[in-house]
Amino acid sequence: MNLQQLRYLTALADAGSLCGAGRCLGVSEPVLSRALRALERELEVPLFTKSGRRLVLTPRGAEVSEAARRALEAVDEVRISARSSSESGSLRVVTTPTNGMVLNRLLAHVVRLWPDVALTIELADSHAGVMLRITEGECELGFEELGHPSPDVKTTFVTTEEIVLVSPRGLQLPSSITYEDLDGLPMIMPATSSRRRMLNEWFTRIGVRPTPALEADDRSAWLTAAQSGLGSFISYRSLVPSSSLPVDVRSFDPPKRAELGFVHRDEPLSTPAMMLVEAGCAPGAWMLSA
Repeated sequence: MNLQQLRYLTALADAGSLCGAGRCLGVSEPVLSRALRALERELEVPLFTKSGRRLVLTPRGAEVSEAARRALEAVDEVRISARSSSESGSLRVVTTPTNGMVLNRLLAHVVRLWPDVALTIELADSHAGVMLRITEGECELGFEELGHPSPDVKTTFVTTEEIVLVSPRGLQLPSSITYEDLDGLPMIMPATSSRRRMLNEWFTRIGVRPTPALEADDRSAWLTAAQSGLGSFISYRSLVPSSSLPVDVRSFDPPKRAELGFVHRDEPLSTPAMMLVEAGCAPGAWMLSA
């Protein structure tokens, strides 16, 4: 038995299905099912049963789930106590590579205000990876695109980013584009499977099929490729350097924006974490640090 299995069990109790629990945890249904079956075998107790196409807790499973919840709360109290007694002034923040570039603008401001705080920035390749490190307690704060609610995770909005299309100069496209304009367009895309999958899922939702022109995770390669006329890519407007570069930046019609903010477990934050969240919410913080 391990903490991960207990978290999976309580997530299933809260969500009412493997599908819902998997979405909350950023874990696939087969992984959840295997872990919970292993827990059943170890405890020699049936924890859940099928109800149609869903898995629901048995009465004994509900009892075990409540005991697991109490055990997890006790572990969380240990973590909180350790944080509050720590004098290191350290903070671990997890984000994705793209959102990390936005976060760097704020961090430069924070480092000037509180030079004694030791910040460690860890990168995950997807939203699910960020949420997993938060829910497992590996990192205290995450910096994420909001809009993916999860139980026991609190969010704090800090800034809005416009999502734009960056293209080679002179491309025959309207000044403001619609989703349909992306259909068949040569595109520069991430190479990492999870990041690429998220982008492909978005293309599927909006009903377009761009043409892959380059696969690379290094965003500097994206800009170079766009400058050379190889293809276009999706970006936050603030991450596109000077307009003097040989690329065109187009807004979507209607405009597409992402709300970014901090995510953390529903528990008291350490002093460094509170300092960072408060700095992100302060008026003018992002302009000062840009």
